[in-house]
Amino acid sequence: MGKTLLRGLSGLLTAVLVLLTVAAVWALATAKPDRPASLFGFSPMVVVSGSMEPVFPVGTFLLSRKATPAQVEEGDIIVFYGTVGSTTGVITHRVIQKTGTGDEAVLTTKGDANPVADPNPVTRDNLLGKVVWQSPALGKLIGPLRTPAVRPFLFLLPAALILWEVFGLLRERRKSSEEEDRNR
Repeated sequence: MGKTLLRGLSGLLTAVLVLLTVAAVWALATAKPDRPASLFGFSPMVVVSGSMEPVFPVGTFLLSRKATPAQVEEGDIIVFYGTVGSTTGVITHRVIQKTGTGDEAVLTTKGDANPVADPNPVTRDNLLGKVVWQSPALGKLIGPLRTPAVRPFLFLLPAALILWEVFGLLRERRKSSEEEDRNR
């Protein structure tokens, strides 16, 4: 019974690793400078500036979900592509005003730690999503994994574990085959 349970857990671990590897490859392949990686409409990211402190300290992991202006309300924290000060790229700020209705609405944003509203409004053309979950602790774990020196290991480790599992299955089959031959 113990070996069966271990085999089942090992198979489950292999399946999870394969799915995580596929998701990571997909995320890296679909990421663009003006669009974060996305899987099923969800985009992971890590806060890189203090504009949303104290709500989101630098290093906080965020998960945003694709949204339209019609789905956003004042007070929501959104992710958009734009320019604020000297920063051009993906930005996470709070909606302080919504003008208009539906998907034609225009959103005025501001970082919680910033003294003034952002100069450029957010429209459906540059709205990427709405923040649905955050974790400062997870961000601290993920932060070091985002360095270029570590990235190859994010693919090599799951690949090595999958190969280990495959070789283990092959050894087990060979052993079973040898036992069958001896019992004949």
